[in-house]
Amino acid sequence: MMGAQITSSKVKPNFWTYSNYFSYLMRHTSLARSTCTTANNSREREREREREREREREMAVAKVEIPFLDFSEEALTGLEVKSEKWKELCNQVREACETHGVFFLVYDKIPSSLREEMFGAMKALFDLPEETKNRHVNPKPYRSYLGKCPVVPFHESFGVDDAPTLDASQAFTTLMWPEGNPSFW
Repeated sequence: MMGAQITSSKVKPNFWTYSNYFSYLMRHTSLARSTCTTANNSREREREREREREREREMAVAKVEIPFLDFSEEALTGLEVKSEKWKELCNQVREACETHGVFFLVYDKIPSSLREEMFGAMKALFDLPEETKNRHVNPKPYRSYLGKCPVVPFHESFGVDDAPTLDASQAFTTLMWPEGNPSFW
């Protein structure tokens, strides 16, 4: 018998052979399996989105406490290299850098007018258009413009080789402001 028909004593014989029935089952089983897989993938994607939203909520409410290090004249009075006070201050700087990557420095010898000028110059630099900032390119790591990225969306930085030298700072300034900006250097 070539293709036996599926029959039931209660139902009229149908026209499917075993091979047709097997094909039918396989198609619907794989369709069901792919539907479940798609549903599982969708659920997994939704779970991942929810985890991401939760991380964002945690970051929004997380307090970032940046340490203050006191380098004021009063705090540094009597400070001698290699003394216990010196070692303590060095440890505070190291710990702040390792833990936070940054610290606020209290130093009363810098006039507030100079501080305001510096922040004004930084604002002018970071307010430049992205295309202007992207002109600063260097093949060495962390020596170029690092713009906003999804991982750290509120971070921008510039790395400038030999920044303390007049030539390097003038070259950088000319690159950012071809018309010049003498207040920057």
